[in-house]
Amino acid sequence: MSGAIVVRPMAADDLPMILAIDRAVGWAHAEARFRFLLDDTETRGLVAELAGDLVGFAFVGVREPVGWLGALAVDPAHQGRGAGWALCRAADDYFRTEERCDAAILEVRVGNRRAIDLYERLGFVATGVADLCGTPRGEAPIIPASDQSTDDAVRVVAPLTEDDLAFLPALDDSYYGGWRDRDLLYWLSEGFDAARLLRVDGQPAGYCLVEAATGRLGPAAAPTLSDFLALLDGVLRALPSGEGAPPHAAHLRIVNPNEAILAALAARNVRHVPALRNVRMEKVYRRPLRQMTGPYVSARSEKG
Repeated sequence: MSGAIVVRPMAADDLPMILAIDRAVGWAHAEARFRFLLDDTETRGLVAELAGDLVGFAFVGVREPVGWLGALAVDPAHQGRGAGWALCRAADDYFRTEERCDAAILEVRVGNRRAIDLYERLGFVATGVADLCGTPRGEAPIIPASDQSTDDAVRVVAPLTEDDLAFLPALDDSYYGGWRDRDLLYWLSEGFDAARLLRVDGQPAGYCLVEAATGRLGPAAAPTLSDFLALLDGVLRALPSGEGAPPHAAHLRIVNPNEAILAALAARNVRHVPALRNVRMEKVYRRPLRQMTGPYVSARSEKG
């Protein structure tokens, strides 16, 4: 097979082949997630074709002022023929010409040197890591019997309800700069069963959304480590555990974790999985991103 790589917009009819490529590269994204992204007006799906055959795909989007490159994969049978580079160039062109995009971010497996090299050629630079932590298959997390914080703050973790939705975007904005509203809609559609809200001294201070069927934590944030751990303990109590629990139940992706965070998670039997570390990369197009503060969990499982 020969010829030039052609990149075109993704169509709904492409999803069966996209999901097949997704599985072929060892990922396991839910079809519902890809359909959500394809229907989202602020997201673009791209596919790469070689001699008329679909050989790769990517999702890109802008949540003003941040552009993001999500899942990008090339069929292993066609890797090394330029499809990945063509998709990366198409994403870069999109970010460059989109006026709402000040900077773009992506994540890539730390061992995927080929992809990292591609992104570096486009001007992306590594800015941190995102580490997957989780409980071993079938084992329950360990939840402390009492609050172990050293301050006098009163922390209350309660189920998230529809009454909390009015201020949830503003709370998210205080950590993320207001660019994750569409992600919140997706994760809220997963239901409220395991989602939790943290109040500190009576005021909303943190939240965590959860994919209840898998135990995967989605968007989550809190201002301090003590706040984050109180929130996490509330979520862990709501998740399934023991025989029949999903693999790596209660798994989460911590952004730029330090030793204190990893030690606190390990004490809860939520352990670092080194093989699933992501490098976070960023490219500035117009002005730098606002720095995010406090311990937080990345919503995205997509890898580049």
